[in-house]
Amino acid sequence: MRIGFTGAHGTGKSTLLREMFTWKELNGHCFVSGLTRYQARTNGLKLNQQGNFEGQKALVKAMSWHLKTIPNLVVDRTLLDIYAYTVHHRDKGKLNSRELNYIRNRARQYQYLFDVVFYIRPEFEVKGDEVRNADPGFALEVAAIIENAITLEPLGTSQFVLLSGTVKQRLATVKEWLHENNV
Repeated sequence: MRIGFTGAHGTGKSTLLREMFTWKELNGHCFVSGLTRYQARTNGLKLNQQGNFEGQKALVKAMSWHLKTIPNLVVDRTLLDIYAYTVHHRDKGKLNSRELNYIRNRARQYQYLFDVVFYIRPEFEVKGDEVRNADPGFALEVAAIIENAITLEPLGTSQFVLLSGTVKQRLATVKEWLHENNV
């Protein structure tokens, strides 16, 4: 089973993965956290508000590889996230429509491989660091793009589940979904 978490930066996706790592229901799953940061650090990619097409393309390639090669995967980003940041860049004039279409088509090609995607809206103050921008307006912009894509873009994921509340409440929702789906 391939499980993804999507949402703007700083919404707690990586925190949930760290908490879920020891769950017996997910024994045998490969947990991939921080793929975006890893790609930025090792390949010198510009991400978030400084992002560019080469960075977005490299992220799509890395995420697609994980989806194609790892059947039991839990990951703290999805192609939907990459698509949302690409839309943001296009809207700000940093990317053109051809580049956006390239990312959209790759997202459509592989996003369907997720069995479920858990979506997390921004509910708490974003803490910035060397990669993450602390601007709450930016996080809300990205969240709006993700929600628009979930409802209007046929990107292929069969099921989205909204997570909200405390970390404990979010984890309970994930565990309930896993139980209901015999995982």
